[in-house]
Amino acid sequence: MRSNSYIIWFVGAVVWLVDAALQLNAGSRPHTLLAAAVSLLFLIAGVVFRRQALRK
Repeated sequence: MRSNSYIIWFVGAVVWLVDAALQLNAGSRPHTLLAAAVSLLFLIAGVVFRRQALRK
């Protein structure tokens, strides 16, 4: 596994955040909250994997 493969988690977080913004604009509050939660999980995973990659 490449040492910078953690970047995909940050890209995923941005994509989910954009989805949350679009759903907020569309008026779908449950989908907005779910997408924001998934975005937060992706962001946390990116931070964890980045720390692991920097330790090596």
